Amino acid sequence: MSNASNAIARPSISAPAFERVIAFAILAMIGMGLLTWDYLSAGPNSPPLKWILPGAQFVVLAGLALVRKVPLRATIGAYTGGLLVNATVYFALWYDSLNYNGGGANIGRGILALAAILLLPIPMLIGGFIGWLVPTGRKIVSSETKAATSNGVMM
Repeated sequence: MSNASNAIARPSISAPAFERVIAFAILAMIGMGLLTWDYLSAGPNSPPLKWILPGAQFVVLAGLALVRKVPLRATIGAYTGGLLVNATVYFALWYDSLNYNGGGANIGRGILALAAILLLPIPMLIGGFIGWLVPTGRKIVSSETKAATSNGVMM
């Protein structure tokens, strides 16, 4: 086999695969949606840092979908683990707003939101590890196995 045909058969190192670009676009849109939703729901007196906390880590994590050395299923698992924590926190905030009966500040709600943001890497790591363990269904076949099965002889 000549070098010219061998160079064509090799996958490109610089260009990410099509499924990685699609995954990046979907994950980035979810992260930007979180950012936009929190920005629009924040009050005028809320600190500017609060506007970027719920979605910024998801936009950054979406960038991992373009890295070939990181399995795509691990990135999606980490994203899912982080979204589950954010969904739990926002559900607690929504449920508390339904049952609010007046009174002072709800310190427990603030501590819950702060703890979720500070401890978010833990469920992301767990989700990424679980995603890394999930099989993709693709079978990796060596050249020796291909040669043995093409001759009709299985060792």
